Amino acid sequence: MRSKKVNFQCSFDVIGRQSSHSWNCFFDITDEISTNLILHTNNQTINNPSNLDLIRYKIVPVSGILQNKNKSYIHTKVEFIKMNEINSSFGNVITDICYTDDGGRYKAYIPSGVYNIDIFINNQKITKHNINISSKLKYEYYFTVNGMILDKYKDMVKFCGTDYKMIYGQLVDNKNTPIENAEIIILDNNGLCVYRKTDNDGKYSFAIKNGKYKVKIRAKDSPVKMNDIEIDDTHGFGEQLISNSNLFSKKQMIYL
Repeated sequence: MRSKKVNFQCSFDVIGRQSSHSWNCFFDITDEISTNLILHTNNQTINNPSNLDLIRYKIVPVSGILQNKNKSYIHTKVEFIKMNEINSSFGNVITDICYTDDGGRYKAYIPSGVYNIDIFINNQKITKHNINISSKLKYEYYFTVNGMILDKYKDMVKFCGTDYKMIYGQLVDNKNTPIENAEIIILDNNGLCVYRKTDNDGKYSFAIKNGKYKVKIRAKDSPVKMNDIEIDDTHGFGEQLISNSNLFSKKQMIYL
C-alpha cells in the first residue's frame, strides 16, 4: 500500500489585553507507522533486532541440578547469600531466591562473588559455605521502543505498530531517597526478559510485552524482593508490584 500524506495549515489567534498574536502551524499526516525497537545489551544498542537470534545476546544464569545419586530434588528452595555484604538490619543479604523445576534444575541471576548457598529440603536447611561463583551478569539487557504513541496509562506508554510498551518509574527508600544502581530482573518461562539498573535518581525505563512475569528487585544492603505480576492494558507495573505483596510499600513510588 502506498503511503498517503496530507498537508494542512492551521492558524491560531491569541488576543491579549495589550496585543494580539497569530501562529501558523503545518502538520504531515501519514498512514505509515514508524516504530523503533532497540535492544540494549553488552554495552551496545541494536536497532530493530527482530531478525536476530536473541538467545545469543541473553544473559546466561548460574544454574545446576540438585540431586543425590539418582534422586532429583524438585520444587526446592535455594537461597544465594553473598558474603562480605552484611547489613546491620538484615544480617547476611540474600541476593537471590529460586526454586528447582521438575527436573531439579535451578537458575539464579547473581553477580560474581563468594556465596553461601542455603538449600531447603524436607523442612531442613543445608548450607554450602564459601562457594566461588563466576557469573555472566556483567551488563544490562533490556529493550526500549519509540514511535507514535497510541495510549498512556499508569506508568506505561503504548505505541502504534508494536506489542512492546514502555514502563517508567523510580525506586526510593523509606526516606524518599532515590536508590541508585538498584537491579530490576524480570523473568518469564523462557528466562530473562529485563535486567536493568536504576540511574543516579533511582529512575528506570524499559520496554516489555503483555504477559506473566516474575519480578525481582534488589539494592545494596537490601535482600532481594520478588513478586509475580501480569502486565496488561489496565494495570501499571508499579501497581502490580505492590498489589499482592507486603514486600513493597503501598505508595506511588516503590520502596525497598
